[in-house]
Amino acid sequence: LFDGASLILNRGSIFINGEAFSGSKIVMVAGELGSGLAIHAGAEAHFSGGVLGGIGIGGNAVITGGQIGSSFDVWSTGNLTIVGGSFPEDTSTTPNFDVFAGGHVSIIGSDFSIHSQSLGLSYGVPRLVTERNGRLLEGTLQDGSSFELKLEARSDPACCVRYNWIDPDATLTVTYLIAGDVNVDGAVDELDTSAWQAGYGADATGDADFDGNTDGDDLLILQKNYGEVAALAAKFESLPEPGTLASTLLFLVQLGFVRNRLLYSIVEQCV
Repeated sequence: LFDGASLILNRGSIFINGEAFSGSKIVMVAGELGSGLAIHAGAEAHFSGGVLGGIGIGGNAVITGGQIGSSFDVWSTGNLTIVGGSFPEDTSTTPNFDVFAGGHVSIIGSDFSIHSQSLGLSYGVPRLVTERNGRLLEGTLQDGSSFELKLEARSDPACCVRYNWIDPDATLTVTYLIAGDVNVDGAVDELDTSAWQAGYGADATGDADFDGNTDGDDLLILQKNYGEVAALAAKFESLPEPGTLASTLLFLVQLGFVRNRLLYSIVEQCV
């Protein structure tokens, strides 16, 4: 796919190798993608359903649903956000998820822990995960799916030897955020529906599925989660002191967590 081209997959299977270059976009709702898809820098992808095979992402990608397969690589230019979807049952032994130095991964949901120890996150504030050495990151994605990810640093310098590793120079964050809370105030209520109405067809003000726009899919998420409220402790902890507000906002921007346009991706690289 070249600049300006789009691919929408809502049924069937694609098993051949393919490439998406800068300016192109892939939207997957259902069906099956085999291995060998490369999403290059400047390309975008949004996966909300289906079965995802081996994919390398150097552009921006988001996964909100579907079955996440093996051999997912986040390259140095890649930005990936995971909001939903099912992981393989055993990610500790099956080559599955590799993040190269410079790659960025954001995981959004709740109940995050490392080696069974709760991270105690403040609401809506990304927590940088620096732990490696085989520690197990667990949690619940926004769609209710549970996941676990073994945090190994890359130990074998041989090219393309994969053991579910995340390079120490890659950026991995987890964020406690309930689905549909587009204004990030800890509740899904009339303020979020107002934001959706204001942004509908115009911008990402009411974007609840992280695809960069406000449409009917976002309204469905708001309706499904209307009335949900974040844990009080996390809400209170997330309120910054006046003197730290600017630094908090800067931190969010630096990590790519701009709520109306989250960047995401995965990609492979053999050097």
